[in-house]
Amino acid sequence: MAAAFLAWGGFCLPVGLAAQSRTMVLGYGSGNLETDLPRGESNYSIYMDGAMQLPSSCMERLAGSKLTRIRVAFADTLTDQENAVFLSYDLDGTPFYTQPVDKFDAGWNDVVLEVPYEITGARELYVGFSCKSRGYVVSFDGEESNGMGDWFAFSQLDSESPSWHHETGSGSLNIQAVVEGDNLPQDALSVASVRIAKCVPVGEAVPVDVVVRNMGANTVESVTLDCTMKDGTQSFELTGLAIPSNGLQRLSLDDFVVGYNGISDFSVAITAVNGYPNTYEEEAYVAENLLCRAEYANRMILLEQFSTAICANCPTAHSTLRRAMEKQGNVIWVTHHSGFGTDDYSIPASQDYLYFFGSEPSYAPAMMLDRTNFYRYGADIASGPAFEVGTEIVPRLLEEENNAPAYVTVSIASSFDAESRRLEVEVSGGIPSKDAGKLSGDDIRLNLYLVEDSLRGMQMGLFNTVYEDYHHDNVLREVLTGVWGDAVTFDSEGNYASLPYVFVLPEGWQPENMRIVAFLANADLEVPNNCAVYNAAQVRLGGSSAGNVAIDEVPALPGQPRIRRWGDVLEVEGGEGQAEVYAVSGSLVKVFPSASGMDISGLAPGVYVLRLFGQEGNHTFKFIK
Repeated sequence: MAAAFLAWGGFCLPVGLAAQSRTMVLGYGSGNLETDLPRGESNYSIYMDGAMQLPSSCMERLAGSKLTRIRVAFADTLTDQENAVFLSYDLDGTPFYTQPVDKFDAGWNDVVLEVPYEITGARELYVGFSCKSRGYVVSFDGEESNGMGDWFAFSQLDSESPSWHHETGSGSLNIQAVVEGDNLPQDALSVASVRIAKCVPVGEAVPVDVVVRNMGANTVESVTLDCTMKDGTQSFELTGLAIPSNGLQRLSLDDFVVGYNGISDFSVAITAVNGYPNTYEEEAYVAENLLCRAEYANRMILLEQFSTAICANCPTAHSTLRRAMEKQGNVIWVTHHSGFGTDDYSIPASQDYLYFFGSEPSYAPAMMLDRTNFYRYGADIASGPAFEVGTEIVPRLLEEENNAPAYVTVSIASSFDAESRRLEVEVSGGIPSKDAGKLSGDDIRLNLYLVEDSLRGMQMGLFNTVYEDYHHDNVLREVLTGVWGDAVTFDSEGNYASLPYVFVLPEGWQPENMRIVAFLANADLEVPNNCAVYNAAQVRLGGSSAGNVAIDEVPALPGQPRIRRWGDVLEVEGGEGQAEVYAVSGSLVKVFPSASGMDISGLAPGVYVLRLFGQEGNHTFKFIK
């Protein structure tokens, strides 16, 4: 698939479209304000220029419209304010339009052009900005760049002809152009990326994560996707969305079932947007040569991070990992507060896990993926599976591990009594092939963690910044098994089951913020690189990983709003945004203007779907009345 993520077009619109937007956004950046460039105040001022390239094919399709605004984001506040935005046909030449800007603040800045640019035909255009500041405060998104949104130049000297280059490794600049007109493409969506495991089980639902970008002017509220393998095509309709023009969002398909046994390509195509044919013309996204076997299991990847509150580089690493995980949902994140000193969240087990640095000294930020050594794929340590967190390497290694086959399942069943704070957990699973030899280790063990999110505390940042109320997530609080796990015995059918683990939560631990993480791994206390994780699972306290759970039985996982039920009232933490209730047939039965308190007493008994619409995204849950 072409890597261009630009929202453009001049397409025929469906007849009868009731409302058309006259405004759309063009850009390549995802909006993340992080960058690998060093930031912060230095001893001298730097002149910086950035630009994105709009090719002639884009401009031709937008003919008759006007470019009215330029939006640009910065990762920090500029210390100097010598700013401008510009339009140019050639970066090596002088811009034909330059407009001074009084002030650029940290975050997004919206500059209205005093003279809008009329798009008359197929002529390539560069949209850019100039600024001066102490330190590199320009904002890149840290994603993979397509080579059109990463034009950058900097110098200690003011120059009318800066030396432009592609700032590789940092992603695309967070710069956007706003276009207005009467003939803009309306319902258009592009597939930016697809995540599906290379080795997938036959006859089971396989997780598929599709990242899309809105290439039109209309907000995308519903999408129809076709997923095709050799055994046929399965269509999925996703509703309750709110993807703005140029916006990115991950769509998770949880019910795609592989019916073909063998090797097959897998393709994803968007056929409809907002109930109308997709007007963005592109070929279907294709993943080649998927291995479909009954002996495989769905894989959950265990990501273990080494981080401490006194690690100044760790907040940037946290952002890097969050960005990578936004694209796929089969990753479990656990943080060991070790590697660079200790802090209030350090526990002895996390210190023991420094063993995974091998013969190298420990440091933070660092990480592991399934305790597997990735040195030959670019990781910086050969003697152990731990490696440095990096913008480019993390997505690549996640993709590599996503392609490794899983031969065993992990299922968690738990109960939690809020009054006594007593937790009971059992873990079971099996090897679909019934052949324990598929797991190559000599000492396979079950590991069981308690992890807490939303802990507030101090965190060091770059350039001696101190965050007093930092949001610490994924913190390992307790190891319920031995530090290196407990022995697992498989029966003749390849199944295993643990005895119950019982634990009473200490006062101060917040049950609603806690997760149970279980995984099977080999234990080798002589060779750190021989401790691979075979598969993992996670649930909230009192939850089960065996199937879908109603919202009144278990809180949501990270990235979802937390929902509590008080009799016939549903309460969403934060309470922002609108909520809608649908019958399982798909009919809308009730609308709540605010999710702060939803009275469902008037609903007939049955199963319903709750859809939440908020600033942090849209989410769908089931509940029983």
